[in-house]
Amino acid sequence: MVISRVLIVDDYEPWRSYVNAALRRHRRWQPIGEAADGREAVRQTQLLRPDLILMDIGMPKQNGIMAARQILAVDPTVKILFLSEHQSPELIEAALAAGASGYVIKSNAGTELLPAMSAIVGRKRFVSASLRGHGFNKSTKELVRPPCRHAAGFYADEAFMLDDFAAFADRVLKDGTTLIVIGLASRRIKLEQALSARGVDVARLTSEGRHRFINVDDACSSYMVNDWPDEAKFSKLVTEVFEEAAACSTSRDRRVAAWGEGAPALFRQGKTEAAIYVEEMWDRLASRYGIETLCGYFPDHVAYDEGDPSVQQISAIHSHVTFR
Repeated sequence: MVISRVLIVDDYEPWRSYVNAALRRHRRWQPIGEAADGREAVRQTQLLRPDLILMDIGMPKQNGIMAARQILAVDPTVKILFLSEHQSPELIEAALAAGASGYVIKSNAGTELLPAMSAIVGRKRFVSASLRGHGFNKSTKELVRPPCRHAAGFYADEAFMLDDFAAFADRVLKDGTTLIVIGLASRRIKLEQALSARGVDVARLTSEGRHRFINVDDACSSYMVNDWPDEAKFSKLVTEVFEEAAACSTSRDRRVAAWGEGAPALFRQGKTEAAIYVEEMWDRLASRYGIETLCGYFPDHVAYDEGDPSVQQISAIHSHVTFR
């Protein structure tokens, strides 16, 4: 018998205790830890390496869907089963699109939890019987296209940001992907030098249209109206840039990737709400066009505080976040 290690994530302690006790009555399941919010779940997953995570959605600090995206971005082999009373089709679709293998209504856990867990570790999908009329039990590809990976890095040292940029850019360019770099004009030379240091022929790729630098100040001026991002102008800019970049891509499916500090530039200027809105608009468009993205947040002076509410709001929009 294969024993599966289980992490229980829920902000309601009595529920965690109930599930823990229920699992200990069965030799197949080994509860190895608990977490009370999404951010703790990410940390516990990295520490404990569970095979299966039982995850609530509505939790403080970070919701279950965002936590699932971060966890699976690091280790896609982890199985995640959502346990929630939420029955909104849109929310369930988002939970499954985040990469979860199943969704069980909490009130049905008495009869469905163990069968769901068995199905999921057996590489099958399980959705509560009361939800199956919505078509949620189809394969992931049939259900909805997985959201584009939208990562962010918060850096205390510019050297760390340049290092992550170069690693990201080198990887995507090797696949034939076109890279869009939206950066400060004053940082362009450093970005290109970091990439050249990895052996990338920046001049050749630029001439071929596969490495495209856009001045972030020019980009912002094209869609900012009275210090607020205009959605129509933003969408037009992104669509035009994407179409031009995709035409130059040599990958089989014309992939495009982006590294940028557009929203970070607004954030540095204290325009927090505008930065959040830009990130939200970009997230929707990047998902639509399949643009893999890394956002670079580097402050002018004081390092970012991971516990700052504004930083947490920005983090929640991304599928994966690092602090260096």
